[in-house]
Amino acid sequence: MTKNFLASAAMAALAMGLALPASANTLFFQINPNIDTGGSRSVFVFGQAGSTGSITNGVGFSNNFTLGASGFAVIDLPLSNELANATVENKGFKITSDSAISGYNLNRRTASTDMTYLIDGDRLGTDHFAVGYQNIRNDQISVQAATDNTVVTFRPVGSAEFQVTLNAGQTYMFTAGRELTGSRVLSDKPIAVFSGNACTNVPTGVSACDHIVEQVPSVDKLSSS
Repeated sequence: MTKNFLASAAMAALAMGLALPASANTLFFQINPNIDTGGSRSVFVFGQAGSTGSITNGVGFSNNFTLGASGFAVIDLPLSNELANATVENKGFKITSDSAISGYNLNRRTASTDMTYLIDGDRLGTDHFAVGYQNIRNDQISVQAATDNTVVTFRPVGSAEFQVTLNAGQTYMFTAGRELTGSRVLSDKPIAVFSGNACTNVPTGVSACDHIVEQVPSVDKLSSS
């Protein structure tokens, strides 16, 4: 069902003239942890049928892909590439292609699954506000640098500001047992920012939790109309 949905979405976007410009051929993402390491993690890439590309990270993952007749490919990702808290790691994924592409990152576990659209690499920015939903598990904010010597400033709600310097492909995640909605993440170079919660009750008080994650657009990329 997921494959059919993504194929239909890709074909509809192309038919409506919503395909990405030719420069939108790079995507950056990292994997915020789910409630545990059960299930699977994967990325869906779509664009013109027959397009080729690769996905890599700094801890040895490398996979080449070709978009099939329906214009998409599914790449499974190692569970071990989920991020650790408060640690600089080389776990940032980079997808590249000679053609225009788009993608979704899927974090799947029985009864705790979410998917986020991936923002075009040329649309990353430097000023982000996190969105969480805290009650039983930690809220999460993660970042990935696209270029070397990127200084990232975290201004978490309820705690002191701090900075982390990252090279291209390096990641850092901040978590807290409180809601982090409104926390600000600033950087001197464009970064990929993801926020959410490991597994939360929406609304508070229901009997089961679910993972939530979303890539956050930079403030300067938001529409004013």
